[in-house]
Amino acid sequence: LLVNLAFVAILFAVAPLLAAFYHEPRLTPLLRVASASLVLLALGALSRAALQRALALKQMSVLDMAAGVLSGATTILLAWSGFGVWSLLVAYILNETIRAAGFWVLAPHRHWPAWPSRRQAALLHAGMYRTLENLLWYISTQIDIIITGRMLGSDALGVYSLARTVASLPIDK
Repeated sequence: LLVNLAFVAILFAVAPLLAAFYHEPRLTPLLRVASASLVLLALGALSRAALQRALALKQMSVLDMAAGVLSGATTILLAWSGFGVWSLLVAYILNETIRAAGFWVLAPHRHWPAWPSRRQAALLHAGMYRTLENLLWYISTQIDIIITGRMLGSDALGVYSLARTVASLPIDK
């Protein structure tokens, strides 16, 4: 939770710089609102891990489906009402909120983690490396989007991102 809060602060601070990089001033508020998803991910992490450990795949699938249907309907309704790109962002935040709340309901975690002891220090150290590894993996898999957005602009990036998502659906699913 502390690491994700730190990432929220960093993203909030660099949002104007990223918007300037892409020559898209509307990106600043979008990034700042999107950073809230990092807190939601952290809040549901322990309960999600408990469900995964218990192999509660059916419950997790039902939750994911319900969140997907509700957020999908929200996207369509908001887009139909003229909210543009905010439709996608609001639906994403709603999806993550439903999932985090659902994880808490399915596997309540009633206490906050304690500050790491010496025994936990090795786990924390390994976790930092795992977080860095995931960050570098994410950047390496998204570098084409970074370049496309910078070189071709937001309209072309939207088309490219949609095409990329559709093309990867068979592999992802």
